[in-house]
Amino acid sequence: MEFPRILVLTSNNFNTVTGGGITLTNLFSGWPADRIANVHEDSHPEDRRVCNRFYRLTTDEIRWTWPMSLVEPKSNGTSSLAGSSAPNSPAVGLSRKLFGDGVPRKFVVTPALARWIDEFQPQAAYSFLGSMAQIRVASGLTARFNIPLVVHIMDDWPAVIYTSGTLAPLLRRTVMSEFKNLLRKAKARLAISEEMCRDYEKRFGYRFLPFHNAIDVAQWEPRARHAWAAGRPFVVRYAGSIVEEAQREGLMDICGAVSSLRSAGHDIEIWIHAPRPQRAYLETAGMDGLRLWDPPEPDSIVELLASADVLVLPFNFDERSAGYMRLSMPTKVPAYMASGTPVLVYGPARIATVKYAFEQGWGYVVFQPGPGNLQAALRRLMSDQHLRELHGRRAQRLAAERHDAVRVRAEFQAILAS
Repeated sequence: MEFPRILVLTSNNFNTVTGGGITLTNLFSGWPADRIANVHEDSHPEDRRVCNRFYRLTTDEIRWTWPMSLVEPKSNGTSSLAGSSAPNSPAVGLSRKLFGDGVPRKFVVTPALARWIDEFQPQAAYSFLGSMAQIRVASGLTARFNIPLVVHIMDDWPAVIYTSGTLAPLLRRTVMSEFKNLLRKAKARLAISEEMCRDYEKRFGYRFLPFHNAIDVAQWEPRARHAWAAGRPFVVRYAGSIVEEAQREGLMDICGAVSSLRSAGHDIEIWIHAPRPQRAYLETAGMDGLRLWDPPEPDSIVELLASADVLVLPFNFDERSAGYMRLSMPTKVPAYMASGTPVLVYGPARIATVKYAFEQGWGYVVFQPGPGNLQAALRRLMSDQHLRELHGRRAQRLAAERHDAVRVRAEFQAILAS
């Protein structure tokens, strides 16, 4: 296969921390490094194993429009849905009241960025979109350098963006018009799950192909779980980002359930591996049995997941979160499945991942919110080794069938090359 020079336009960079960064690293692995360049807004350390050419956008390129530009925070880079580089500043507080998901932002191709891209000479572009800024980055650069675009949708942000705030309806019409225009121009359209592909074809009238994060099953299998006896203490584990509009409150519910079980005399702990700023809200919760850690190193993730007794995959139950995550597939799902550790899935039935776990039997699913439901589920998983093994083996089998990087990566890269 001939590999074109691909310009990756994403809010995140290639990294080992965020879902988007991990997905990029896994899907592009094996693509010649000198034929990938990443234009991003991210402050996380760059992972240079797959891509080693990066340009981080700043307020030189992405700027608030007038009159909010008069009070724009002058810090660089952002990876948030709101498009804010200083989320607690007074200016951002004002913008949230007026616009909901952030002020309109314009994109400027600076001479430095133009020189950097000219040196790379891209032949195609690939973008997650996800915000007004990223839509305008993709639109501006593909037009400026006359290159075809592949769109990949990770979350159902079109369903929730600019739905609150005094002036939000005006911005929503603008951003959705620009998004639809990019969909029309795109040479290929990808989405994170099969359910999103079906939904988006009905909603927007184009065919979408499903591509999600993938893992190297052959590398994972020897280090995955192959015995399901319970440990002492019984370790419940979560690894990954904690996002306010995705799993923040759901994870808090699970921590509360573990703490209550400990109060009732059960030898159980919950270990959470997440970036420090994201887990800060748990540090003040005062829950017994809660252990907080930084995200694991990539080389240790298999053993980390396999050494737990249960992994948890929580979702929030509020309407905005459920709408945002309804069609998504978290990056951690294939890794959780391949580890062989049973997975407790906690979330609304209408979320695609929750339905996937229930219908395919790879997770023990709790559809209803509340501490009683979670405590009952954890007691069942603690006491039933056969149940843990049943879910663990089934998840491993499905990971090999559906999420093996050898197949998924080849198909993904073939589409970009074509």
